[in-house]
Amino acid sequence: MGVHYPIERLVQGDDLATTISYSAVYRTVERVVTTTQFDLIESVALLVMRTLQTEFPQAMQVDVAVTKHA
Repeated sequence: MGVHYPIERLVQGDDLATTISYSAVYRTVERVVTTTQFDLIESVALLVMRTLQTEFPQAMQVDVAVTKHA
């Protein structure tokens, strides 16, 4: 998974409030996958992507990959 944003513009003052927190991203993904039931892994990826885009509007691009363990 990748969350892309313009760090050269957003991370000028070494301030966590101006960037995207990886722990916040993790908590968002955890919430999505533990509170919703899915039949398709593609549905997991789509909902995670849309939720991250909504909760982190400063992200220019969100890439999500989901794999199924046997």
